[in-house]
Amino acid sequence: MDNKFKINQSVGVKGVNNPKDVEEIQLLLQKNGYCNIGIDGKVGNKTIQAIMDFQAKNNINTSGLIVPNQKILNETPPEPRYLPKQYNDSTIPVKSGQFTFDQEGIDRRTSVLFSRVIHQPTIGSGVTIGRGHDMKYRTPCEIRKDLERAGIPSEQAKLISKAALMSGIEAKIFVKNNKHKIGEISNLQQTNLFNLIYPLYVKETKRFFLNKIRNLSLVKATTNNLYNTTSNIHEEIWDLLDENIKIVLIDMKYQGVL
Repeated sequence: MDNKFKINQSVGVKGVNNPKDVEEIQLLLQKNGYCNIGIDGKVGNKTIQAIMDFQAKNNINTSGLIVPNQKILNETPPEPRYLPKQYNDSTIPVKSGQFTFDQEGIDRRTSVLFSRVIHQPTIGSGVTIGRGHDMKYRTPCEIRKDLERAGIPSEQAKLISKAALMSGIEAKIFVKNNKHKIGEISNLQQTNLFNLIYPLYVKETKRFFLNKIRNLSLVKATTNNLYNTTSNIHEEIWDLLDENIKIVLIDMKYQGVL
């Protein structure tokens, strides 16, 4: 956690409550487990209550008001969380998307692409855990929900979720400062996490593909044997697409290049 609140004006009870400052405080609160609030730049009862609870837990005056440059009491860092040897099992096959899974990391600790710890694949990436779970565009609570559903302990998931919305140098520094403290996730947890998010990319790739071909004049001419005014020709085209082509398209979407 930073030593001071990074806001320009006061937030909370009788504060100025500039939306950007409010969002900054709401993001900090989410990173500390207050998932009942949104990041909407508005100060409501839930945000006020979360501020006061956060202040109480960190030995700050529980006024419900946060002012610029106010010091934050640092949390006591937990012990390193490297998993015991019995967790160092072999990679577990995924339900679907094995090609993408294999491209998104290596299960070798000496590699910079070792995926069972937080890492940053490229400087443009966010902090990533597992095979491609990039947190650049994910909120703290979205991250915690995914990680806990994958079987990652709540406390460890909370630490990882502090990387929400980071990218570039900020993400690089977070990885450097927190990799050892957060430790590894297991192969099973990594596989579970991939199995949770990969279907979303399949769905999004299909939507992208269908939107692209929907207005093409060539569709009817090249699919005369399928065309029927009472059926969804575009859905049929996706269904008949070669599986290897689908795999590549989904992988491109997963990597963010499609």
